[in-house]
Amino acid sequence: MNRTLSIALAIGIIAAILGLAGWVLVWRLLQREPPAGPIPAPAPAPLATAPAPPADPLAGQEIVQTGTVTPPVELTVSAINKQAVGLEIQYTITVHNTGQTPLSHVMVTNTVVGPARLLRINRGGRISARNAVWSLGTLGPGQSASVSNTVAGEGVGQVTSEVTLRAMEGRQQITTLATTRTDIVDASPNRPVAATVARDSGPGLLLHVASMPDVVAIGQESTYTVTIRHRGRPPATDVTVRCVVPGQQQYVASTGPTLSRSVDGTITFSPLARVAENEQTVYRITVRSVQAGLAEFRAEVICKGPDSSRASGTTKIRICR
Repeated sequence: MNRTLSIALAIGIIAAILGLAGWVLVWRLLQREPPAGPIPAPAPAPLATAPAPPADPLAGQEIVQTGTVTPPVELTVSAINKQAVGLEIQYTITVHNTGQTPLSHVMVTNTVVGPARLLRINRGGRISARNAVWSLGTLGPGQSASVSNTVAGEGVGQVTSEVTLRAMEGRQQITTLATTRTDIVDASPNRPVAATVARDSGPGLLLHVASMPDVVAIGQESTYTVTIRHRGRPPATDVTVRCVVPGQQQYVASTGPTLSRSVDGTITFSPLARVAENEQTVYRITVRSVQAGLAEFRAEVICKGPDSSRASGTTKIRICR
Protein backbone atom coordinates (compact mmCIF):
# COMPACT_ATOMS: atom_id res chain seq x y z
CA MET A 1 0.00 0.00 0.00
CA ASN A 2 2.88 2.33 0.74
CA ARG A 3 4.20 1.59 -2.69
CA THR A 4 0.94 2.59 -4.38
CA LEU A 5 0.85 5.91 -2.54
CA SER A 6 4.38 6.64 -3.61
CA ILE A 7 3.58 6.09 -7.28
CA ALA A 8 0.49 8.35 -7.14
CA LEU A 9 2.47 11.07 -5.40
CA ALA A 10 5.18 10.94 -8.07
CA ILE A 11 2.65 11.22 -10.89
CA GLY A 12 1.02 14.28 -9.27
CA ILE A 13 4.38 16.01 -8.84
CA ILE A 14 5.28 15.38 -12.52
CA ALA A 15 1.87 16.78 -13.72
CA ALA A 16 2.35 19.91 -11.60
CA ILE A 17 5.82 20.53 -13.03
CA LEU A 18 4.54 20.11 -16.64
CA GLY A 19 1.60 22.48 -15.99
CA LEU A 20 3.91 25.13 -14.56
CA ALA A 21 6.29 24.81 -17.53
CA GLY A 22 3.35 25.35 -19.96
CA TRP A 23 2.24 28.55 -18.20
CA VAL A 24 5.81 29.91 -18.26
CA LEU A 25 6.05 29.25 -22.03
CA VAL A 26 2.79 31.10 -22.69
CA TRP A 27 3.90 34.05 -20.53
CA ARG A 28 7.17 34.42 -22.50
CA LEU A 29 5.36 34.31 -25.86
CA LEU A 30 3.10 37.12 -24.76
CA GLN A 31 6.07 39.25 -23.73
CA ARG A 32 7.65 39.21 -27.24
CA GLU A 33 7.43 42.53 -29.32
CA PRO A 34 5.40 42.44 -32.56
CA PRO A 35 7.38 42.60 -35.83
CA ALA A 36 8.02 46.08 -37.36
CA GLY A 37 5.94 47.26 -40.37
CA PRO A 38 2.24 46.95 -41.27
CA ILE A 39 0.54 43.70 -40.96
CA PRO A 40 -0.12 42.43 -44.50
CA ALA A 41 -3.80 42.34 -45.48
CA PRO A 42 -5.26 39.06 -46.47
CA ALA A 43 -5.30 38.40 -50.23
CA PRO A 44 -8.62 39.46 -51.76
CA ALA A 45 -10.92 36.79 -53.02
CA PRO A 46 -11.04 36.49 -56.85
CA LEU A 47 -13.89 38.49 -58.45
CA ALA A 48 -16.65 36.61 -60.18
CA THR A 49 -16.72 37.23 -63.97
CA ALA A 50 -19.89 37.33 -66.10
CA PRO A 51 -20.14 34.79 -68.91
CA ALA A 52 -19.10 36.16 -72.34
CA PRO A 53 -22.06 37.09 -74.61
CA PRO A 54 -22.77 34.74 -77.52
CA ALA A 55 -21.13 35.67 -80.81
CA ASP A 56 -23.30 37.73 -83.24
CA PRO A 57 -24.07 35.41 -86.18
CA LEU A 58 -24.42 38.46 -88.50
CA ALA A 59 -21.18 40.16 -87.42
CA GLY A 60 -19.03 40.95 -90.43
CA GLN A 61 -21.80 39.99 -92.88
CA GLU A 62 -23.63 42.23 -95.39
CA ILE A 63 -27.32 42.51 -94.58
CA VAL A 64 -29.91 42.81 -97.35
CA GLN A 65 -33.31 44.23 -96.38
CA THR A 66 -36.46 43.90 -98.45
CA GLY A 67 -39.69 45.82 -98.19
CA THR A 68 -42.25 48.08 -99.84
CA VAL A 69 -42.32 51.05 -97.42
CA THR A 70 -42.08 54.43 -99.18
CA PRO A 71 -39.81 53.30 -102.02
CA PRO A 72 -37.83 56.16 -103.65
CA VAL A 73 -39.56 55.69 -107.00
CA GLU A 74 -42.76 56.82 -108.74
CA LEU A 75 -44.58 54.27 -110.89
CA THR A 76 -47.53 55.26 -113.10
CA VAL A 77 -49.59 53.43 -115.71
CA SER A 78 -52.15 55.10 -117.96
CA ALA A 79 -54.65 53.95 -120.57
CA ILE A 80 -58.03 54.88 -121.99
CA ASN A 81 -60.84 54.11 -119.53
CA LYS A 82 -63.24 52.73 -122.19
CA GLN A 83 -62.66 50.96 -125.47
CA ALA A 84 -64.80 49.08 -127.97
CA VAL A 85 -64.54 45.35 -128.57
CA GLY A 86 -61.91 44.60 -131.19
CA LEU A 87 -60.03 47.88 -130.81
CA GLU A 88 -56.63 48.33 -129.23
CA ILE A 89 -55.65 49.61 -125.78
CA GLN A 90 -52.18 51.05 -125.21
CA TYR A 91 -50.72 51.06 -121.72
CA THR A 92 -48.00 53.64 -121.02
CA ILE A 93 -45.83 52.92 -117.97
CA THR A 94 -43.44 55.48 -116.49
CA VAL A 95 -40.77 54.89 -113.83
CA HIS A 96 -39.15 57.90 -112.08
CA ASN A 97 -36.27 57.60 -109.59
CA THR A 98 -37.10 60.18 -106.90
CA GLY A 99 -34.27 59.17 -104.58
CA GLN A 100 -30.65 60.28 -104.19
CA THR A 101 -29.01 57.00 -105.21
CA PRO A 102 -29.14 54.99 -108.46
CA LEU A 103 -31.66 52.19 -108.88
CA SER A 104 -30.15 49.07 -110.45
CA HIS A 105 -31.64 45.91 -111.94
CA VAL A 106 -34.90 47.76 -112.68
CA MET A 107 -37.53 45.23 -113.80
CA VAL A 108 -41.10 46.16 -114.87
CA THR A 109 -43.87 43.59 -115.37
CA ASN A 110 -47.36 44.39 -116.71
CA THR A 111 -49.89 41.61 -116.14
CA VAL A 112 -53.09 41.98 -118.18
CA VAL A 113 -56.17 40.34 -116.64
CA GLY A 114 -59.50 40.17 -118.48
CA PRO A 115 -60.90 39.77 -122.00
CA ALA A 116 -57.85 41.06 -123.88
CA ARG A 117 -54.89 39.73 -125.82
CA LEU A 118 -51.33 41.09 -125.81
CA LEU A 119 -50.30 42.33 -129.25
CA ARG A 120 -47.14 44.42 -129.09
CA ILE A 121 -44.44 45.62 -126.71
CA ASN A 122 -41.71 48.25 -127.13
CA ARG A 123 -38.13 48.89 -125.91
CA GLY A 124 -36.94 45.33 -126.26
CA GLY A 125 -39.48 43.90 -123.83
CA ARG A 126 -40.74 40.36 -124.03
CA ILE A 127 -44.18 38.76 -123.85
CA SER A 128 -44.62 35.80 -121.50
CA ALA A 129 -48.18 34.41 -121.38
CA ARG A 130 -50.26 37.41 -120.19
CA ASN A 131 -47.22 39.37 -118.98
CA ALA A 132 -45.21 42.10 -120.67
CA VAL A 133 -41.73 42.28 -119.12
CA TRP A 134 -38.99 44.91 -119.46
CA SER A 135 -35.45 44.99 -118.03
CA LEU A 136 -34.48 48.67 -117.79
CA GLY A 137 -31.02 48.36 -116.23
CA THR A 138 -30.04 51.33 -114.03
CA LEU A 139 -31.87 54.62 -113.40
CA GLY A 140 -29.83 57.43 -111.84
CA PRO A 141 -31.25 59.96 -109.37
CA GLY A 142 -33.98 62.01 -111.07
CA GLN A 143 -33.99 59.85 -114.21
CA SER A 144 -37.15 58.44 -115.80
CA ALA A 145 -37.99 55.72 -118.30
CA SER A 146 -41.22 54.96 -120.17
CA VAL A 147 -42.38 51.75 -121.81
CA SER A 148 -45.64 50.69 -123.43
CA ASN A 149 -47.53 47.63 -124.58
CA THR A 150 -50.69 47.19 -126.62
CA VAL A 151 -53.60 44.78 -126.17
CA ALA A 152 -56.83 44.15 -128.08
CA GLY A 153 -60.19 43.78 -126.39
CA GLU A 154 -61.72 40.40 -127.21
CA GLY A 155 -65.05 40.68 -125.41
CA VAL A 156 -67.24 42.87 -123.21
CA GLY A 157 -65.88 43.18 -119.68
CA GLN A 158 -63.15 44.87 -117.66
CA VAL A 159 -59.45 44.60 -118.39
CA THR A 160 -57.05 45.25 -115.51
CA SER A 161 -53.42 46.19 -115.97
CA GLU A 162 -51.34 45.27 -112.90
CA VAL A 163 -47.82 46.75 -113.06
CA THR A 164 -45.04 45.62 -110.71
CA LEU A 165 -41.67 47.35 -110.38
CA ARG A 166 -38.68 45.65 -108.73
CA ALA A 167 -35.26 47.24 -108.32
CA MET A 168 -32.23 47.42 -106.06
CA GLU A 169 -31.29 50.58 -104.13
CA GLY A 170 -27.78 49.72 -103.02
CA ARG A 171 -28.21 46.47 -101.08
CA GLN A 172 -31.93 47.01 -100.47
CA GLN A 173 -34.58 45.51 -102.73
CA ILE A 174 -37.64 47.69 -103.37
CA THR A 175 -41.01 46.82 -104.86
CA THR A 176 -43.97 49.00 -105.84
CA LEU A 177 -47.25 48.49 -107.69
CA ALA A 178 -49.63 50.42 -109.95
CA THR A 179 -52.99 49.47 -111.48
CA THR A 180 -55.40 50.79 -114.09
CA ARG A 181 -58.65 49.43 -115.52
CA THR A 182 -60.37 49.69 -118.90
CA ASP A 183 -63.96 48.78 -119.67
CA ILE A 184 -64.40 46.87 -122.93
CA VAL A 185 -67.81 47.79 -124.31
CA ASP A 186 -70.06 47.01 -127.24
CA ALA A 187 -70.10 50.42 -128.91
CA SER A 188 -72.07 49.56 -132.05
CA PRO A 189 -74.63 52.17 -133.26
CA ASN A 190 -77.53 50.16 -131.80
CA ARG A 191 -75.94 49.81 -128.37
CA PRO A 192 -74.26 53.01 -127.24
CA VAL A 193 -72.64 52.57 -123.82
CA ALA A 194 -72.00 55.36 -121.31
CA ALA A 195 -70.08 58.21 -122.93
CA THR A 196 -68.75 56.21 -125.87
CA VAL A 197 -70.30 56.07 -129.36
CA ALA A 198 -68.77 54.56 -132.49
CA ARG A 199 -69.93 54.82 -136.09
CA ASP A 200 -69.03 52.40 -138.85
CA SER A 201 -69.00 53.34 -142.52
CA GLY A 202 -69.00 49.75 -143.76
CA PRO A 203 -66.00 47.66 -144.78
CA GLY A 204 -63.64 50.67 -144.76
CA LEU A 205 -63.11 52.96 -141.76
CA LEU A 206 -64.21 52.40 -138.18
CA LEU A 207 -64.24 55.43 -135.85
CA HIS A 208 -64.39 55.26 -132.06
CA VAL A 209 -64.74 58.34 -129.81
CA ALA A 210 -64.35 58.34 -126.02
CA SER A 211 -64.06 60.89 -123.23
CA MET A 212 -61.99 60.63 -120.07
CA PRO A 213 -63.35 61.31 -117.52
CA ASP A 214 -67.14 61.37 -118.16
CA VAL A 215 -67.90 64.05 -115.54
CA VAL A 216 -65.76 67.15 -114.88
CA ALA A 217 -65.97 70.44 -113.02
CA ILE A 218 -65.64 73.93 -114.47
CA GLY A 219 -61.96 74.75 -114.93
CA GLN A 220 -60.94 71.10 -115.14
CA GLU A 221 -59.18 69.65 -118.18
CA SER A 222 -60.25 66.45 -119.91
CA THR A 223 -59.18 64.46 -122.95
CA TYR A 224 -61.14 63.11 -125.90
CA THR A 225 -59.67 60.10 -127.69
CA VAL A 226 -60.48 59.44 -131.35
CA THR A 227 -59.43 56.05 -132.72
CA ILE A 228 -59.69 55.07 -136.39
CA ARG A 229 -59.18 51.63 -137.85
CA HIS A 230 -59.15 50.60 -141.50
CA ARG A 231 -60.79 47.22 -142.16
CA GLY A 232 -60.81 47.12 -145.94
CA ARG A 233 -58.52 46.44 -148.87
CA PRO A 234 -56.59 48.10 -150.43
CA PRO A 235 -55.09 50.58 -147.90
CA ALA A 236 -56.99 53.82 -147.29
CA THR A 237 -55.29 56.94 -148.63
CA ASP A 238 -55.59 60.67 -147.96
CA VAL A 239 -57.30 60.16 -144.57
CA THR A 240 -58.35 63.28 -142.64
CA VAL A 241 -59.69 63.54 -139.07
CA ARG A 242 -61.73 66.55 -138.00
CA CYS A 243 -63.10 67.25 -134.50
CA VAL A 244 -65.51 69.87 -133.12
CA VAL A 245 -65.11 71.01 -129.50
CA PRO A 246 -68.44 71.83 -127.78
CA GLY A 247 -69.20 75.43 -126.83
CA GLN A 248 -68.91 74.69 -123.09
CA GLN A 249 -65.21 73.87 -123.51
CA GLN A 250 -62.02 75.48 -124.81
CA TYR A 251 -59.35 73.79 -126.90
CA VAL A 252 -56.00 73.28 -125.09
CA ALA A 253 -53.84 70.89 -127.12
CA SER A 254 -53.92 67.88 -129.41
CA THR A 255 -51.68 64.99 -130.43
CA GLY A 256 -51.80 62.59 -133.35
CA PRO A 257 -49.77 61.12 -136.19
CA THR A 258 -49.95 64.42 -138.14
CA LEU A 259 -50.00 68.13 -137.34
CA SER A 260 -53.26 69.85 -136.44
CA ARG A 261 -54.77 73.33 -136.57
CA SER A 262 -57.60 74.81 -134.53
CA VAL A 263 -60.06 77.37 -135.93
CA ASP A 264 -63.12 78.45 -133.89
CA GLY A 265 -63.30 75.19 -131.97
CA THR A 266 -62.76 72.92 -134.99
CA ILE A 267 -59.54 70.88 -134.97
CA THR A 268 -58.38 69.49 -138.30
CA PHE A 269 -55.46 67.09 -138.59
CA SER A 270 -53.34 67.04 -141.73
CA PRO A 271 -54.19 64.05 -143.98
CA LEU A 272 -52.55 60.70 -143.50
CA ALA A 273 -51.11 59.53 -146.80
CA ARG A 274 -51.84 55.85 -146.13
CA VAL A 275 -53.61 53.64 -143.58
CA ALA A 276 -53.00 49.92 -144.03
CA GLU A 277 -55.50 47.14 -143.48
CA ASN A 278 -56.27 46.65 -139.75
CA GLU A 279 -53.97 49.57 -138.88
CA GLN A 280 -55.14 51.63 -135.92
CA THR A 281 -54.41 55.32 -135.39
CA VAL A 282 -55.12 57.37 -132.25
CA TYR A 283 -55.74 61.12 -131.87
CA ARG A 284 -56.12 62.93 -128.54
CA ILE A 285 -57.68 66.36 -127.95
CA THR A 286 -57.36 68.08 -124.56
CA VAL A 287 -59.92 70.71 -123.57
CA ARG A 288 -60.81 72.86 -120.55
CA SER A 289 -64.41 73.14 -119.34
CA VAL A 290 -65.70 76.71 -118.91
CA GLN A 291 -69.49 76.34 -118.67
CA ALA A 292 -71.77 73.88 -116.87
CA GLY A 293 -74.02 71.57 -118.84
CA LEU A 294 -73.99 68.50 -121.08
CA ALA A 295 -71.28 68.92 -123.75
CA GLU A 296 -71.23 66.87 -126.95
CA PHE A 297 -67.92 66.33 -128.75
CA ARG A 298 -68.06 65.34 -132.44
CA ALA A 299 -65.44 63.74 -134.66
CA GLU A 300 -65.35 62.45 -138.26
CA VAL A 301 -62.84 60.74 -140.50
CA ILE A 302 -62.85 61.18 -144.27
CA CYS A 303 -61.02 59.05 -146.82
CA LYS A 304 -60.65 60.75 -150.19
CA GLY A 305 -58.79 57.91 -151.89
CA PRO A 306 -60.14 55.59 -154.62
CA ASP A 307 -62.42 53.84 -152.09
CA SER A 308 -63.73 57.03 -150.52
CA SER A 309 -65.54 56.60 -147.22
CA ARG A 310 -66.58 58.55 -144.18
CA ALA A 311 -67.24 57.73 -140.52
CA SER A 312 -68.40 59.89 -137.61
CA GLY A 313 -68.87 59.60 -133.88
CA THR A 314 -69.87 61.57 -130.80
CA THR A 315 -69.40 61.42 -127.06
CA LYS A 316 -70.95 63.44 -124.24
CA ILE A 317 -69.45 64.78 -121.06
CA ARG A 318 -71.23 66.38 -118.10
CA ILE A 319 -69.76 69.61 -116.72
CA CYS A 320 -70.61 70.49 -113.13
CA ARG A 321 -70.22 73.78 -111.29
